[in-house]
Amino acid sequence: AEDLVRRIRIPSGSTLTAETVADAAERLREYYRRRGFPAVRVEVLETTASHRQVDLDFRIEEGPPIIVSAVLLEGDPVLPSGEVLESLGVQS
Repeated sequence: AEDLVRRIRIPSGSTLTAETVADAAERLREYYRRRGFPAVRVEVLETTASHRQVDLDFRIEEGPPIIVSAVLLEGDPVLPSGEVLESLGVQS
């Protein structure tokens, strides 16, 4: 959870705008998309905490993950296939 809070990048006590909130939600969406959840949904709920302060609640629905079942390398690669797969971040 701490990793997600860091990705939001809205420091406590900072001035809040609609654009700031939208940017934070988009950063979370991109984080999940890069981890195989292309249909992720992020909803932001604002609750008034006190005069001139709000609490932000980011609700995340990951959706189904995309799982790679196979990687096919064709041609005559200069590098061994293991090195190519490793450089792509593919785990076997």
